[in-house]
Amino acid sequence: MPLDDPSAEVCALCLLGFNKLSRSHIVPDFHFRRMKDEEDRLLLISSTGRLEKPIQTALFERLLCGKCEAHFNEGFENDVHRLFETGAFNPSGVGMLQDFNVQTDYATFRLYMLSILWRASVANRPDFSDFRLDAECEEFLRRCLLCLTPPPPAVLPFAVFTIEFDGGWTHEWVAMPQIAKAGKFQNATFIVGGLLVSFILSPVRANEEIVSLLMDYDGKQRIRRLHVNHINGLASAVEFLKSRYDDESKGQS
Repeated sequence: MPLDDPSAEVCALCLLGFNKLSRSHIVPDFHFRRMKDEEDRLLLISSTGRLEKPIQTALFERLLCGKCEAHFNEGFENDVHRLFETGAFNPSGVGMLQDFNVQTDYATFRLYMLSILWRASVANRPDFSDFRLDAECEEFLRRCLLCLTPPPPAVLPFAVFTIEFDGGWTHEWVAMPQIAKAGKFQNATFIVGGLLVSFILSPVRANEEIVSLLMDYDGKQRIRRLHVNHINGLASAVEFLKSRYDDESKGQS
């Protein structure tokens, strides 16, 4: 469809016009399907820790065409989802708060995490109005994803952490991307499948410990274990959610 057609919807990845784009999830729906309760619902917590009413579907937007949706699925999503399904990121059997390694494919794992970063930045939903990469970075990532060619390890590096509760680790946890600042330093974080992924957006000289957490071409991802109480913004949300569950349980007893 010509882009000068006022009815055209432009795919954010291939930039072609279509009658109607697909319902694209910013974070792959795979993670939300694993989180639903017995009534097929999800619990949504706002960025302030407020519990919203249960929802039936994850956040989506008409962002990609059907061909580009398949491009993501076949190019990297299916492979990474198999890692989650096989329990590759489950820290059970590892000493308490002890780092562990997961063997991944460099290209698919990098592209998967970068795709979430890019989708959140180009999304128009109000939920992502405060999350924006600069235009040059957005275009760079679009081309990487379109060509299925990840950037080198030192460009937009990220570290991965498990989020653990007193009862252990859970994959039933997703947090939408947000940008945090500390002086001139910037990073972007999100949580998928119980993994906190933290991108370094600012050029910094990383120390040896941080470098050890960043993936290289060999695809080995070192994962650090964190307790939820050590993560700003999450502890209060968890406590609030727990208290709501306690209140509901008392009301039903």
